[in-house]
Amino acid sequence: MAKPLPSPGPQTLRAAARSSRAKGPRVAALLAGVLLVTAACEAPIRVSTDRDPGADFSRFGSYAWISPDPLIPQVQGVTAGRPMSPIDDGRIRDAVDTELATRGWLEAEETDQADLIVSYGLGAESRTEVYETPTSAGYYGYRRGGWYASSTVRTRQVTEGTLTLEFFDRRTKQAVWAGWASKRIPQGGSKDPDKTIREAVAKILETFPATAN
Repeated sequence: MAKPLPSPGPQTLRAAARSSRAKGPRVAALLAGVLLVTAACEAPIRVSTDRDPGADFSRFGSYAWISPDPLIPQVQGVTAGRPMSPIDDGRIRDAVDTELATRGWLEAEETDQADLIVSYGLGAESRTEVYETPTSAGYYGYRRGGWYASSTVRTRQVTEGTLTLEFFDRRTKQAVWAGWASKRIPQGGSKDPDKTIREAVAKILETFPATAN
């Protein structure tokens, strides 16, 4: 018959408590760091679309950009006043052209030859987020109700960027389709803006109607 294990003595419990108290702040700090990194790395692209239910897309087969020049001189929002990079303008146009081509759309050489006119917009919004980090109770495994007795409240500033695509019927000059993509922007900007833009455009146009061309 197996002998019962001896119960921990007072010295063992005091040593465990001191070890837990010493490790508690380090564990909490490590957990906070992991949460921040995870939130930054896994920030998803959120998409929303809308269309005119009365628009007959079977009549459309071509498109043109509203202007050959960069569509907006600066990003609207918290970064207002900073000129938009011409490189980003090209990235957005190339991504949209590629996605529309896979759906059979033809780009017209002149605006007055197109069925739809395409425009885009960029925006950014900054906000403060509040989150809590649990701290050790000091008596690991010997406290009813869990391992943590309190938490530390922290704040952080986050910036969210939004890309908008709009399609207008050239003849009526009315909007017939629009889509938005929003994503949290890491500090210092995106490490791969070309990939981010292509992913955002692809998600926006995922449900955009195809043509018979």
